[in-house]
Formats: sequence, C-alpha cells, structure tokens
Amino acid sequence: ERRPAAGVLPFLRARRAGAPWARLSLAAHGGAGGAARARRLAADLCFLSPAFATASHPGQAPLGPLRWAARARRLPGGRAAALGGVGPGTAGRLPRARLAGLAAIGGFLTGPCGGRATVSRGCRAGAPAPVAAVRCAEP
Repeated sequence: ERRPAAGVLPFLRARRAGAPWARLSLAAHGGAGGAARARRLAADLCFLSPAFATASHPGQAPLGPLRWAARARRLPGGRAAALGGVGPGTAGRLPRARLAGLAAIGGFLTGPCGGRATVSRGCRAGAPAPVAAVRCAEP
C-alpha cells in the first residue's frame, strides 16, 4: 500500500539545494523497481535485504552474498547496507566492495547491554572493515 508521506517535498527541496542535513536513505528491496527508485531519488544510502535467512521474516528467500552483491551494484554508488540475517557469523560473507554498512534488528544485540541495545554499523569512507556504534538502552 502506498501512502503519501508528509513533509517529503520540503525535504527533497532542501536536499536539492544542498542542505548538509538532508541525507536520503531508503529500502531498495524488491529487485529492479527498488533499484530504479533509489537511482531516481539519488539515495545516499540504500538498505538491501534479506541478505541471509532471518527470524523477523520467516519464509522469505534470502539473497545470499552473490545475489546481494549483484543487486547492490545496481544502486547509487554501487553499494548498499545489508539487512536481514546479518550478524557476527554472516557479515564477513558479504563482499566489502559493495558493502556500505550493516544493519540488524537482533543480530548484534548481545554484549555489554545484556541484549537491550540499539546498534548502528557503517563503513567509514575507505575503511577496510565496518565500524560499530552501540548505544545501551536505559534500564
């Protein structure tokens, strides 16, 4: 279902004018249609999923590293943030040349926060490996 998003037009105008805060990220799932939309909107970051089998979407066929990389290549900049089944055991299987970052709902939620954390992983420009920021939730 498509619903109009409030505030999108002012955001896109600010982005076109070069506002440094106006960065666009979007989900580019769904094959060629998602990639075409990402190119048309010149997205700064695209999330592409499911990279691997995931508990949050049971039954959804995973892309796997090769199909994930092929789809990422069609996105703006030829890179994407991987989502879906991404965790410490799977992240290394993704090709770094196409990897703009890692995103997870539950894949990285173990550690110093006892499972209550929000995780954001991204690659620094030119960095050989992803870097992570973990913010623990207040008890």
